[in-house]
Amino acid sequence: MIGVGKLAYIYIAESFEELNAIREFYKKCPDDMTVDHIFPISKGGSHTLDNLQYLPWRENCRKSNKIL
Repeated sequence: MIGVGKLAYIYIAESFEELNAIREFYKKCPDDMTVDHIFPISKGGSHTLDNLQYLPWRENCRKSNKIL
């Protein structure tokens, strides 16, 4: 876990394999898309592969940190 401030923590990866899978997900993002956290980090979501998705830039901006 990486500490952010005094109280919040972001879960990144349990293993190097998971971390590499997350990196690959970012690398494979289509040019017309962005990587989005399904459950936002600011709302307690994790930075894990199962919480990531590709969204068009405008849709990602509209979503912001909402949980849909």
